[in-house]
Amino acid sequence: ALYATEDFEKCREITAQMFPAMESVAQVQMLHGLTLWRIGEIGEARVALRKACELDPTNKVAADAFATVMAQQGFIGASGEDIEAFYKLDPTNPRAIQLKLQHAAATGDQQQTAVLLTEIEARAEHTDTELELLYMGNDLLERHNAAAEWARALIERRPDELNDWKRLASTQLKQGDEAGLADTLERIAKKFPDAPDSDHLTGELYIQARQYEYAVAALGAAVEKDATNLEARISLARAMAAIGRLNTALTHVQAVLEVTPDDIEALALGSRIAYASGDAPLADEYLKQIDPTQVDQDKDPALAARVYLSHGDMETAERISTQAITAGNFSPMLRLVLAGIYQERGEAARAEEHLVALVRHFP
Repeated sequence: ALYATEDFEKCREITAQMFPAMESVAQVQMLHGLTLWRIGEIGEARVALRKACELDPTNKVAADAFATVMAQQGFIGASGEDIEAFYKLDPTNPRAIQLKLQHAAATGDQQQTAVLLTEIEARAEHTDTELELLYMGNDLLERHNAAAEWARALIERRPDELNDWKRLASTQLKQGDEAGLADTLERIAKKFPDAPDSDHLTGELYIQARQYEYAVAALGAAVEKDATNLEARISLARAMAAIGRLNTALTHVQAVLEVTPDDIEALALGSRIAYASGDAPLADEYLKQIDPTQVDQDKDPALAARVYLSHGDMETAERISTQAITAGNFSPMLRLVLAGIYQERGEAARAEEHLVALVRHFP
């Protein structure tokens, strides 16, 4: 009842009191994990939800929440052990397969990725989610011909889904299939009149493929055609920053902010560009314009921590960064935030600990 009314702090008190007497009850572990998740204690939530799944493999609510917690950490926040445990509960669960595919790809385990794809492909019939997994897995393995075929299978099944057309276009771009890409973009323009124009869409695809020079050319053309296209302009700024054209990138960020001064994406990007330019005060000014309560701490804990820090709330910034790192988030900015906080407090040893960890992960 308390969980339903979102009184999560009280709910946590009660579920905590039920341990250790009822820690082997799946429902108790599930409620405890859900409560911890909702109050932002992701690392502990993952442990409780995993335990709930082990106690009752048929508990779909716990399994779904466990997968969501891992996914919220950009999947990298989930350990291989957690993913494997989740997968073993139900090897046919699409979310478990997706996490395992992503983990295998991120760790360079191409053999495991290929095995999973073979198992899915061998099934007599495929759900939409399985087709998506087959596309994703082949794309991760850079099997572009196969990825294109699975994208076409998705389009055949659900022709009105724009993302499936984007999947095909992305693969054609990676294949260097200029004629095919042009045809797909033309079809998108006719079928989805509200979709970004071909230059804008092509630029976004180039960003996904990390081909930033091409992205700048395409997005520049999109902005030249329509100077009010703020989404294309912010993407252009991102692509320019990626190739070191920082001053011009910042000009485009400012153009967006003149129209939408509270745009969190633009303010955050402006801060990153200013920081990369060596202008820490300007980077801080951008962050101060962001309302910290409007930043999703689960999706972007590094930004949330930096925003709270810019507002002078070191305690909250420390809590967010520590929780994210505990949950397995490897964003270097989290370590930098903590190192800065501890240095400010005169805790040199703790600051050094995070800097050493940062160098270890990102030599």
